[in-house]
Amino acid sequence: MPKRSLLIALLILIAASVLQVAANQEEIFIYMITVDTSSDWTEVILSGGPKIISYDYSLKGPTELRYSIRPEYISLNKRAYDATPVSANMIFLALRGESWSFTIRKGDIGFTRVSIYKWIDGTFRLEQSFLNEGTNPQYPGTNDRTFFMNLLYDKPAGRALYEDTAGKFNRLILTFYYPWYGTPNVSGKWFHWEGVTGESIANTAHYPLLGIYDSWDERVINAHILMAKSSGVDCFIVSWWGIGSFEDEAFKRILKVAERQNFSATIYYESYRPWSPLVSEGDVIRELSYVLKSYSKSKAFLRIDGKPVIFIYNVPAHGRGPQFWLNVRRALEREFGEIYMIGDLRDPSYLNVFNGFHTYIELNRSSMSDLYLMMKREMSLGLSGITFNEAIEAIKEGRILSVERKALFYTVVPGYDDRKIRHPGNYLDRAGGKTYRMFWEDALKSGAGIMITSFNELHEGTEIEPTREYGFMFLNITREYCRKLKEVHEERAPQIKFSFSISRDGKNLSMDLINEGGPAIAVELSSLPQFVKPLSKYSQNGKVLVPLIGEGEIYRVNFSLENASIRELRISFLLSFYSASGHLYRLEENDLPVAFLVNVTSPCGIPKGSGWYIAGSKANISVEESAPDPYLWILGGKYVFEGWTGDVESTSAKLNLTVDSPKLIKARWRHDLTTPLIVSAVVLIFILILIRRVRPR
Repeated sequence: MPKRSLLIALLILIAASVLQVAANQEEIFIYMITVDTSSDWTEVILSGGPKIISYDYSLKGPTELRYSIRPEYISLNKRAYDATPVSANMIFLALRGESWSFTIRKGDIGFTRVSIYKWIDGTFRLEQSFLNEGTNPQYPGTNDRTFFMNLLYDKPAGRALYEDTAGKFNRLILTFYYPWYGTPNVSGKWFHWEGVTGESIANTAHYPLLGIYDSWDERVINAHILMAKSSGVDCFIVSWWGIGSFEDEAFKRILKVAERQNFSATIYYESYRPWSPLVSEGDVIRELSYVLKSYSKSKAFLRIDGKPVIFIYNVPAHGRGPQFWLNVRRALEREFGEIYMIGDLRDPSYLNVFNGFHTYIELNRSSMSDLYLMMKREMSLGLSGITFNEAIEAIKEGRILSVERKALFYTVVPGYDDRKIRHPGNYLDRAGGKTYRMFWEDALKSGAGIMITSFNELHEGTEIEPTREYGFMFLNITREYCRKLKEVHEERAPQIKFSFSISRDGKNLSMDLINEGGPAIAVELSSLPQFVKPLSKYSQNGKVLVPLIGEGEIYRVNFSLENASIRELRISFLLSFYSASGHLYRLEENDLPVAFLVNVTSPCGIPKGSGWYIAGSKANISVEESAPDPYLWILGGKYVFEGWTGDVESTSAKLNLTVDSPKLIKARWRHDLTTPLIVSAVVLIFILILIRRVRPR
């Protein structure tokens, strides 16, 4: 009986699995649209209809024919009044959709005929044909005519398993990150900073709140990640420029820090390099293989369903078509298994190659909205990793294909200003945050994944990282909108105290910044007196600007003291810092007594305890209780300590005193000749006795 129950349970489980697979399957239909025209130009605009997942096309016409063929739009253009026949055929695979409408536009000459064929039992059969001939007075110049067609969606040609890739990227907030800033203090050279002063930078639109930072500095990276996380950002898409590049070294460090912070990062493969184009598949495969081999095993490297995710910038650059990238993808997956590739492009002919699509930037809100709607119509469903012809062969062989809902992303920008690096350049006003808010509103309405351009592209002025000009405004707006999608963790408030130490010779001062709270961002020590010279790698223009002091960390700032007061050290300073969510904290001290000079002198012996002491600290003062007379020491002559005079009165040779002011302390001695006198008397008596003995009688 137990065996029978086990068998029944197993059969139920198998049946459920079969039903689940069946539920995830979609019917595939094959259609062909033929456009024949004798007009000098024509356009066919398709609305509704089947959900196209892959397509191919062919053309017949004059060599100077200009054309555009997309799933929802066909355009054919010749010279004016050229009646040469032109034929365009588009074959596509599609899922069940809705009824179809066609708007046919054309010039005033000739005709345009649109014919719809369906693949049934191994051949295309004509379903319906639509003709636009002559002119239409209602639409002069374009001669629009619209037609409708009901589709039965019977007799599918094949089947496909459906995967919702887009859903796996839901609620993930990504931002582009630029790791190309270098300084001599950290990476050893200036990189991407030009014309730097304390007040301006020649090649950036704004001045970062962290100052002139270095992308190799893990303290900077940590600060950026903490601020991003506190604003709701989940992942940095890091600009990457090749093996061994400056950005490659920075990416290693970014992953290292991200691992500790439970944050994600991946690369933005900069495929457009006009000074050194990557034109061969081998070059691209070599670089992306290096990335996957070197970095994808890190727990911080972005993965979806266990698959590493790579973003590609400017996919069509240098004439690289869909087959180029498909070959790259296949080579990578043979070595590393399945990956997700997200491409920066607007061309549906790459539909079968990539798992998702985005555009890096679009400054016009209306254009961004139109672009996303086009992507949603034409690029939201597709095959993955297979060519159109391979899919047709698979259907003929009765194999089940895989179709996915592509991950589509909506790009939001806070503003734009590249006028310092390009002429005349472009400008999009931030409008006090209104521009960014409007892009966010549009993005949330779209339901797409959200990308922010950018976290720190300072040259083009798209950064949301804090700047002197805007503070934390754009990170705060980011947090506000991210909270509409998910819970956002905020770090607790920082709490910094300080203490001083000083070298005994008074030439070097140390200040410990002790953080007893959450992370402190952009910790600035300013308004220092001129004789205090910071020795920190974070010193800029007489200030000290530390990108981050972590929770529970003690950060030491060292100073050299030049021409300081002879007897006391008083310092004024302003200490300011931010929480990761942008709250400002300030601590100001004026004429703070920091250290005092204790000067211990003595005409005899070796006095100890002279030097500089931190205000309120203890000083151990001492001297021997007696010291030999330098002239009568052989006779036992000595000086005996009697007490201290000056700023301290005491008869004890050893003192432990609190240094609350400058101290001048002098030892007082008594000349003790007791022993020499006794010795002298004895010697004198001895001499007198000798004289008497040797005197003649």
